[in-house]
Amino acid sequence: LLELLDKQLAQPAYSLAGYAAVGPVVTVVADASAEEAFYVNLLGLDRVASGLLTGSDIEQAVGLPKGAGLDYRVLGRAEDPMGRVQVLEYQGARGKGLYHRAKPPALGHLHATWHVRTVAPLAARSTGSSALSAARGG
Repeated sequence: LLELLDKQLAQPAYSLAGYAAVGPVVTVVADASAEEAFYVNLLGLDRVASGLLTGSDIEQAVGLPKGAGLDYRVLGRAEDPMGRVQVLEYQGARGKGLYHRAKPPALGHLHATWHVRTVAPLAARSTGSSALSAARGG
């Protein structure tokens, strides 16, 4: 939804097997900067959009308390709207424990796959301690 504001919808891309491309993966995190560092520094994605949504419109749209906001970062490739990652961080809003089973270690699992021509660039980035350190927020 964040990427569709003021844009016309295009037909989805299809593979030769007839599968549509994957839309964005949305992650809601406590530290958007650390999450972004992982995708940018290690996986080589670009920030294609970002912002901080505040005010009554976003408060009403997603049920935020007055004065809260939504920090968002869209990561991927500017020329390709499919397969992007949307990193969201709620600001000024305390969460409610609505899912009694979502407690460590059962917090969920995300599995995402990117098709690449070669793993060499990823391997080069992963050998530098700065990429992994930034990905871990350190």
